[in-house]
Amino acid sequence: MEESITQAFQQMFISLLVSGQQKACFRICITKPTSELTTSDKQCIAMCQDRYEEVFKNNFFRQYEEFLKSVEEQTKNHDLE
Repeated sequence: MEESITQAFQQMFISLLVSGQQKACFRICITKPTSELTTSDKQCIAMCQDRYEEVFKNNFFRQYEEFLKSVEEQTKNHDLE
């Protein structure tokens, strides 16, 4: 069961990361859409994606750890009853 939870977490993490990156970085970097990306567009997107991933990981994992702690506490309390 723990393996399936881990797998679901990984899928959710990747899905949220990619969809959020695409939306945020496109909005920030592509100010005048054209048929092709310029060199500066590509550089902006690359830097944006790196930064977004760094911030996302830090926030997501912190919240995930808090979630695990709360589940652990609830499990302990349930076992005591």
